[in-house]
Order: sequence, then C-alpha cells, then structure tokens
Amino acid sequence: LVIATAPAGIARRLRATGRVKRLRHAAAYAIPAGGGHDLALDPEAPVLERESLDLVLSLFDLALVNDLPGALRHIRAALRPGGLLLAALPGRGSLRELRAAWALADTEAHGAPQPRVAPFVDIRQMGTLLQLAGFADPVVDVEPVTLRHRDALALMRELKALGWSNPLRERPRTLVTRRLLATAAAAYEAAHADDDGKVRASFHILHVFARAPMS
Repeated sequence: LVIATAPAGIARRLRATGRVKRLRHAAAYAIPAGGGHDLALDPEAPVLERESLDLVLSLFDLALVNDLPGALRHIRAALRPGGLLLAALPGRGSLRELRAAWALADTEAHGAPQPRVAPFVDIRQMGTLLQLAGFADPVVDVEPVTLRHRDALALMRELKALGWSNPLRERPRTLVTRRLLATAAAAYEAAHADDDGKVRASFHILHVFARAPMS
C-alpha cells in the first residue's frame, strides 16, 4: 500500500522491481479527483482488510491525518506478521518559520494566532505511538532539511499544490484577505530571507521503520 498524494512515481518504481504482485494507492484524508487512489485512509472508518498487506509506504502524507494514533493502529492491523511500515513525515520544528509568520500576522489582524500550520510529532512521540499501535522494535530517525524558495508566497503555493495548505479541522473558515496574506509574507521574508532574497523553510523529516510482530 502506498500512502501518498501523488503515488504514480512511487508505483512505477515499485512495479519496475518485478517483485510487487499487487499495489494499492491511498490518500491520507480525502481522495483527490483524478489522483489515481483506491481508497482514503480514514481512522474513523477503517477500509483496510486485516493482515492483507506485506508493505506500507508513506511519503509525508501520514502527517496530514487528524488521528495519527488511529491511522497507525489500522496500518498495523492491516499488515501480515512480519510486514513492514516504511514512512517519512515532517516532525516537530518543520515549517516553524511559516508558523511564526502567520502567528504574527493573525495577532496583528485578530488579536491572537489562528491554527494555520498543522502540529507535528517529535521523534520520541512517534516512537511511542508506534509501540502503542503494536509495532515491534520501531526505529525512528530525524533528518534536518532546509529548503529555499524565491519568496514566501512561492513556498505557500508549493505547499498548497502538495495538499498541505491547511489540513486542520479547526482551521479558520473565513477567506484569507490579501492584506493578511501580504502581512504574513512580509513577516516571513523579514525574518528568514538570505542575502539573495530567497527564504528558508526548515523541515525535520522523521524516517520510520516498523515491523508487525511475527506472531
């Protein structure tokens, strides 16, 4: 099972190995139109058959589910004995610059920060969640990565294209005004631009290896 917003590239590589007999695609929270997904990973309405999978791959999209502990439990139940979960997802500290910029803009406009950037688990929390879900000997490592974009708006557009604009259920339902967006972008660029004008975006990528017990 591949859990990814855009699974086509991963699917091609897996099929090219000649060792994959059946491949399914899942979206983390809602099936994008034309995205080529078979199902949506919904912890509140499990759709994965018990002990039906040998391998689950997730590239970043597990961070989009509102109930990560529930999603991990359902993935664990869907794995056959000895089956593997391999995942990469942003951890705590990711997009901290964007979070701070929006907090400043919302405080100026509304008097308090609004939930606009999803929270991320840290390495210890992820290990604990995997153990509670029933995985055996989980391993979690963290990789700090800094990306650069032309400006803050370019970063926001890329996140939106990836389905990362704001997955929170508690997100503000009112439209973002041009003035608010400009304030957030200006705050970001004032604090996190390099000499060439490009802005930095920090990520702490959690790499997960976890196995279903053999019995």
